[in-house]
Amino acid sequence: MKSRVVSAVIYVALVAVFLLLAAKWAVSFSVFLAITLYLMVQEILPLFGLSANRKNRLAMLMSGLSFLIPLLFPGAWAGEPMYSLDGSLKAILGKDEAVQSLLLFLLWQLVAIAIVIFHSLFKEGEKSLDKTIPFAFAGLYLAFPLFSANFILFAIPYGWFWLLLALVTPWISDTLAWFCGSKWGKEKIFPSLSPKKSFEGFWAGIVGTAVFYLMPAIHFIGKDLLPFYSLPLILLFGALASFICQMGDLFESALKRRAGLKDSGDLIPGHGGILDRVDSSLFILPYFFLVLSFVYL
Repeated sequence: MKSRVVSAVIYVALVAVFLLLAAKWAVSFSVFLAITLYLMVQEILPLFGLSANRKNRLAMLMSGLSFLIPLLFPGAWAGEPMYSLDGSLKAILGKDEAVQSLLLFLLWQLVAIAIVIFHSLFKEGEKSLDKTIPFAFAGLYLAFPLFSANFILFAIPYGWFWLLLALVTPWISDTLAWFCGSKWGKEKIFPSLSPKKSFEGFWAGIVGTAVFYLMPAIHFIGKDLLPFYSLPLILLFGALASFICQMGDLFESALKRRAGLKDSGDLIPGHGGILDRVDSSLFILPYFFLVLSFVYL
């Protein structure tokens, strides 16, 4: 337990440092994402039943580096980010640049998948397709959340606030689910995947996260920062966020069970691998990306 707490404190402190740097210089957060990508690449391939050789790791890394696309635009480097929570809507990149970055991301992934398919067919023939599809999905599993984080930061108004909320959400949801589940949990959800998860903890995470979202909403509702128009929509946004976080956790548990692994790695004492720490974030970041893009763009 001691090593678990120490590891959690170090991880939270590291995230906090890079978020604080990003509040003044958004590009700095890409350093954190690059470190996270490198660590995840070391663990992801065995979970999808793929060989963790140097070639596959390099290909996965090149797919994941698509998160850097927002940095290709001059606006990402010009001046200080505008993160004031008062006044009109502000974003580092304009709407046209935001759309262009999304299209470039899709193009990057399409080309990456095409290269993998061509190389596999050339080397192994049609038998390689059984490995190519999981490989392509594993690449998106890493690349899309990291791109979503940078897209939120650069292309969504008040991106720093939204990114902070997205990263805090799994901690809130998981803590509430664990506390209530361990104290009152009786009926298990998926005993074969996660023996400790209960329906009581599941609902506690959903309700508690929704209530947590009311705290910023009460102050900012009706302003440009929270254009969700009503408190019920804020509650729904928070409840769905917790649900998606918990599904992300269960999805990685299913991958580990399928691969015959207890943890994705042994990097973090008491937690396992980096994927064990960020599994919920890999789902919540695309959720925020999709909702906020619909609302703002």
